Amino acid sequence: MNPTACAKTIGKSVRNRALTPGLIPEAMRAYSTCKAPGGCDMSKTKIAFYVLCATVMACMTASAHHSHGNYILDSYTHLEGTVQQVHWINPHTWIYLEVEDDDGEPQMWALEGGGIAALLRRGWARDDVVPGDTISVRCHQLRDLSLGCLLGYVTPEGGEEKEWD
Repeated sequence: MNPTACAKTIGKSVRNRALTPGLIPEAMRAYSTCKAPGGCDMSKTKIAFYVLCATVMACMTASAHHSHGNYILDSYTHLEGTVQQVHWINPHTWIYLEVEDDDGEPQMWALEGGGIAALLRRGWARDDVVPGDTISVRCHQLRDLSLGCLLGYVTPEGGEEKEWD
């Protein structure tokens, strides 16, 4: 295999498997193939470079996920209502809260919360907030002022306010 073909093989392995656990072993297999008799003379530095590039791309993708740019973060919206649904799912939990508007009409708010592991670390349990409960929340409303919030704090009826993000 000539040096250009070898580099393409390793590069293709890295690009196609950048977010999988098998990236490094696959790149090393490609490297071993290139070092075999008749193969190219690919250096470990180039392999390390490809692995580093794949790692940086994976980190950039992961950090982009956690943007809260669609919420008004400099103020809290205070809501009180009846829990209709609670979803303990990853990457974010959700509470659907029925809140009366100024005219006494019910409105359904979608409240996005932290991940399950974060809530468990903060002392929350699945049965702390269940459908039918009356709760109050402090949350960051969506910038378009629709009925959605990023949860900050939740106070169960008769309970203490705790962080839910």
